[in-house]
Amino acid sequence: MLSPTPTKEPEMGGIDTDELPTTVDVLRYGEPGADPTYMMVPGDDGTKVVGAHSREAMRHRRRRLGVGIVVAGVVAGVGYYLGELLVSALGFLVVVAVAGYERLRPDGVPEVVGRNVHAEEALETYEIEGYVDEVFVM
Repeated sequence: MLSPTPTKEPEMGGIDTDELPTTVDVLRYGEPGADPTYMMVPGDDGTKVVGAHSREAMRHRRRRLGVGIVVAGVVAGVGYYLGELLVSALGFLVVVAVAGYERLRPDGVPEVVGRNVHAEEALETYEIEGYVDEVFVM
């Protein structure tokens, strides 16, 4: 008599459930109402990932602010050199508009929506698109 061969647990969403740890953190990328992306990382690593994204977003924001200040200085210098108050004022308004846009612009930092959730529960609750098992944080 043949014994039944053990069947491998089905993959959920392209993720092999045998490879998952017991608990995971679930990260949401994007806004809640605008079709967000959900990713899983090992339990307790979600805060590290969010911190790394926050630091990177701050670096980019500072770099853009520095470029804006340099551009404002160049525009003011050109306006002073040409004796054109209108050029200086227009340049100032453009820089202020860009700075305002930067404040409202989403920074791409994920949010931890599930902390130390059982992996199977996370796969059932969220539309998980991937699992990262080794988190690289600088």
